[in-house]
Amino acid sequence: MASENSTGGVATDHDKNSASLVTTDASSSAGPAVSASESSSTEVATSSGSSSAAPAAGSSGAESMTLRTLQQYRLMAADPQKVEPLTRDGTVAQFLAYVLEDRDEAIVVEALHTIVLLCASSSSRRQLARTYGLEPALRCLKMKDSGPEVLALADRALSELNRSAAPPAAAGATSSPGAAREKPRPAPRPKHKVVTLHVTGLVTDGDREELESLLVRVRGMISIVFDMGRGRCTCRVRDHVTVGTLGSAVDRTESMAAYQVVRGADGDSEELVPVSKRAKALERPQEEKLPEYLPEDDGDAPPAANAMAPGGFFKQASGWLSSASSYLSQSFYW
Repeated sequence: MASENSTGGVATDHDKNSASLVTTDASSSAGPAVSASESSSTEVATSSGSSSAAPAAGSSGAESMTLRTLQQYRLMAADPQKVEPLTRDGTVAQFLAYVLEDRDEAIVVEALHTIVLLCASSSSRRQLARTYGLEPALRCLKMKDSGPEVLALADRALSELNRSAAPPAAAGATSSPGAAREKPRPAPRPKHKVVTLHVTGLVTDGDREELESLLVRVRGMISIVFDMGRGRCTCRVRDHVTVGTLGSAVDRTESMAAYQVVRGADGDSEELVPVSKRAKALERPQEEKLPEYLPEDDGDAPPAANAMAPGGFFKQASGWLSSASSYLSQSFYW
């Protein structure tokens, strides 16, 4: 039975005693189509190497397109300048991981050759190692009953991907002797700091809202946490924000004063340091030094004009009293 071809020709079914496909041309376009198919099969067999078999004449068009795409990827991967652009394109790595499960061994071999070529660069190895499904697909190939070439390429690709997991310092030690002598970089300093303020006058929710509206305007403010029970607010700010800037913001309120809470040397005690102008003004001034006490010895002072001195009468009275008391105590001793 004959069926009409898409090119306009008529093709006959396989004969029982014939192994070849006979085509009859209805137009001049059928002949070139057959010759192009033969030339593409010859090209595929040549580029895939002596170990990979050419696709069969009856293979689907999708498999041929996949194989031609992989051959182009392999040619591009052989160029060192095109390796990194290929790996930066995430669709290429995902495509390579997908075709590793194909039943056509020629497609799998081309994909493995491309992966090995892409692993020549360290940055490309790290990118391929992060590709979802690529490493599990290579392990499945080693567990399947595949050909020796597929097993050898899968093992090599896995070993190349595992190199990307090595520490950068160890990898650099083998590539450049001077890298091992490099000093470790210091840890980056935190870009923020925490300042705790004790605010007098922070009592009601209205006070909190007023203070919050002023502090959030400070350039570099990250977050504010209020502790209304203790009258404190904890500010997380950038490094360039000074404590005086926060104190100036508190000064813009009507009745609040700010003190910075500083830990003592023992780590337990706290000290309040005034940081706002109002707080500094409320600080008790230092006691003025009092003048020295007057000397108690006034022997050199001149006597007053109206001073009174005890007379002899007082001396006689005291003597008589003392004589009478001694006589009574001796006479009436019982």
